[in-house]
Amino acid sequence: MMSAEESLKSFSWYHGTISRDEANKFLEEKRLGLFLIRKRKAKSEYVLSVSEIQKVCHYIISDVNGMYFKIGEQRFADIPSIIEFYKKHMLDTTTLTEPVLRPGTELDPTVVVNNLSNADHLMKVRAKFDFHGKDPEDLPFKKSDMLTVIRKEEEEWWLARDNTGREGMIPATYVEVIVSPVSPARSPTLGVKPMKKIRSNDYAKPKSGPNNVRDLQLQIPVDHVGPLYVVAILDKEANFYDEKVLGFKKGDKIEVLNRSDNGSWEGRNLSTGKTGLFPFNYVRATK
Repeated sequence: MMSAEESLKSFSWYHGTISRDEANKFLEEKRLGLFLIRKRKAKSEYVLSVSEIQKVCHYIISDVNGMYFKIGEQRFADIPSIIEFYKKHMLDTTTLTEPVLRPGTELDPTVVVNNLSNADHLMKVRAKFDFHGKDPEDLPFKKSDMLTVIRKEEEEWWLARDNTGREGMIPATYVEVIVSPVSPARSPTLGVKPMKKIRSNDYAKPKSGPNNVRDLQLQIPVDHVGPLYVVAILDKEANFYDEKVLGFKKGDKIEVLNRSDNGSWEGRNLSTGKTGLFPFNYVRATK
């Protein structure tokens, strides 16, 4: 059976055993959300390295006895599921947007998590029955296995990938579509510990607070009309290198000018009069 590390080699965002300094060179002062996955030397751990506001953050991913992968307090079936999840949920100051490709590789549009522009149209399914396969192009699986559907070749037969990276045809009637990219048994725990200040040798943890745009949208009345205001629940330093970034203090009231599904909103700080972009999970809805 293919190991987790061997299966990762097929993904262009996996850079193998490179150092923190090497990862920083790929990501420092680059646009928000660029990311790569690397392996820690002499440890059964991986690292999600991400370009965030004014810094590069490194998040440890632990391989727990080959049963699941853990980042912060959250559990996932595999590393591609982590990437899918954090394309829609904030880490510290950004979601994942685009991979940094491993040198010598090209972006493969057939690889689900590499093709970020098409990933939202892909779905996860769970096996309802065992499927042993009859033809070489079939993908055998067992009941309760998690699979990613790449495309629907026919109405009854779909091309899918399992968590080892193998691809093949599966019968649509043998699986059920699930909404989350992780199974309920491994669903993310949203109440994670707050992020501490990042020092050069620290590893980050995903931030607490509203974890996705939908969580915050639920705080906004459906019949809301007129200007929308939010209140800062955390301090946010202005970025002297990027005037588009909005700074504020905890308790500042912000008028929301534009809401984006990627978690980066535009607003006006009513305390300073300045306008700019800010991560939505730094605020809460108010009247």
